[in-house]
Amino acid sequence: MTYAINGICGKVALLAEQRTVNMVSDYLNEKRLQYFFATAIEGSIRRAADALNVEASVISRQIQALEAELGVELLKRHGRGVLPTEAGNLVFEHCKQRRSIEESLRAELDSLNGLVRGKIRIAIGEGFIEEVMLHVLRNFCQRYPEVEVDFVTVNASEAVHRVADGQAHIGIALSPPDHSDVEVRAVRHHPLCIIAPVNHALALTTSPIALSDAVKYPYALMSHGFGLRQIIQLGAFLERIKIEPHFTTNSIAALRQYARSGMGITFLSRVAVAQDLAEGSVVALRTSNAVFEAAEAKLLVSARYRLSTAAGRLLEHLLDTNLFAA
Repeated sequence: MTYAINGICGKVALLAEQRTVNMVSDYLNEKRLQYFFATAIEGSIRRAADALNVEASVISRQIQALEAELGVELLKRHGRGVLPTEAGNLVFEHCKQRRSIEESLRAELDSLNGLVRGKIRIAIGEGFIEEVMLHVLRNFCQRYPEVEVDFVTVNASEAVHRVADGQAHIGIALSPPDHSDVEVRAVRHHPLCIIAPVNHALALTTSPIALSDAVKYPYALMSHGFGLRQIIQLGAFLERIKIEPHFTTNSIAALRQYARSGMGITFLSRVAVAQDLAEGSVVALRTSNAVFEAAEAKLLVSARYRLSTAAGRLLEHLLDTNLFAA
């Protein structure tokens, strides 16, 4: 009798073990999902490999294995990169949702222990970097040393895209486009000004200056594709002015240096040149252009994903800065 019972128990144990193996095999491979997700974000297997510090061939094989596992094509070649297929977009959305759920779980567990830690991803326009670094992140990082901050500089459209896709918890941008998956938590008026050297011919002007008068002097603009350039072009269109900059760059730091050095004027918000204004190397002059005057800084979060405790605390700090405080 004892032998029979032991035999039955052994069969039950074997069946249970087989069932456990089958259950585990039903779950998607974590590493394959990670490689696919990185490739979909970067738009290139090579860039994903660089970001993850692995060989491109490893990522390629793992994505092929994931495609074989799911029985669908996930990526298709596009120029020098790749784009998700319709099935790939479904898997990509699953990866985003799972990452958000895991981050929320970790944040809630940390809250139970009275801890504030985790990783916060911020997508920010270059013109706001100085204000955020000096008046937000320095104090925030000292107060919450367990929080890792991932800080990336992007244009306004990219900031919206990253927040909508869950690649960034928080976005800060100048007059960004609307998006159904992005919630605007705060807005503050930050008009574009003429940023001129202190000895410039316009420097002593006290009344608002027409854009048509400003562009008679040498001026510098951001490159095409940047939100700041688009605002300026729209303002020029309003006044029927042709844009012909003397200097073009993809860097706001370069625009600031252009004005500081006396080479000419540029167009930025006061917050973007706050340090230069404090040092007295430039002046900020208001214009009579309606588009320039309507420019706004917006604080963005996802409308689909819940903020972690750490990201929520950083949001509170941002709301108290000159960027968004009334």
